[in-house]
Amino acid sequence: MSPSIYIYIVSTFLLAFSSLAVGFFSLGRNFNSKVVRLWFLMNMAVAIWATGHALSIVVGQSGDLPLTVFYLRLLRLGVAFIPIFYLHFILSFFHQEKRYHWLLLIGYVIAVIFIPVNLFTSYFTASATPKVGFNLWLEGGPYNWVSVMYFWLYALFSLYFLYRGYRESDGIIKKKAGYILVASIIGFGGGGTVWLPETVGIYPFGQFITWLYPLIITYGIFTPLQIKIKQE
Repeated sequence: MSPSIYIYIVSTFLLAFSSLAVGFFSLGRNFNSKVVRLWFLMNMAVAIWATGHALSIVVGQSGDLPLTVFYLRLLRLGVAFIPIFYLHFILSFFHQEKRYHWLLLIGYVIAVIFIPVNLFTSYFTASATPKVGFNLWLEGGPYNWVSVMYFWLYALFSLYFLYRGYRESDGIIKKKAGYILVASIIGFGGGGTVWLPETVGIYPFGQFITWLYPLIITYGIFTPLQIKIKQE
């Protein structure tokens, strides 16, 4: 195993560990907060994705194609819920979830439909083939683009509402939103590079720093809670 692949695996497992750690830490700090509970669910989805992704690389290096495909389909269960949990978290943070309940409903319906389609068909995950130095990497199915479009559309919705909330807020809430915004760029920017090998044949370099984002967001959530936000 080359050093770059070894470091990639370690950093991905580190993302899984940091997501689990901050998720349970946050839940323990303030279980009654809906924002915190949504942040916990978001972290569980990321942990599923990161664990499945790391295991698919480990198993893939041994050449076990069926087990690699199994882990690729497992990780996509996390992918299905990451964007909708994150959007729900952001809208709840800014007290906007009722206004955009329709957007959340559509996202949750898509995520639920995604589960059986992903597990029992090859529409999203067809196989795994060698890519950019990895022995086995995802080979997307004929409708893989649908899952990618859903993920990035809801990720961009989240970033848009986050940036708008940051611009329209002040005081402590603005500082909190600033931490979350920076961390979100790291998370989506770094994690998003995992699509590069299968789309344009580029090494997923951004994954090395993705594990930082849950730590930064958790810090932002639990800074002083004197919140003031301009009402729309």
